[in-house]
Amino acid sequence: MGLKKGMTNNPAGKPKGSKNKLQLSIKTRVVEYLNNDFDDFIFDLDTLPVKDRTKAKLELVKLIVPRPLNDEEINALSGVNPLLEKLFGKKKEE
Repeated sequence: MGLKKGMTNNPAGKPKGSKNKLQLSIKTRVVEYLNNDFDDFIFDLDTLPVKDRTKAKLELVKLIVPRPLNDEEINALSGVNPLLEKLFGKKKEE
């Protein structure tokens, strides 16, 4: 008997959408560091060469500004909540 799509051999496994504990721990430590040493962080950033400073700032923006959703993600959201459809737009039928 084969598995159906979306099924697993370990039904008690990691729930879909649950956070990675290690990643969460690292993010928490980074936030604590920035809260405590923000002035030093900005100073270090400002002392980088222009090319590296620009690259670092762009990477920081990626952490703050959410990336655009692709069509597959938008379709997965459609029907979930009418407000989400208004925010992200619904793909028009062609």
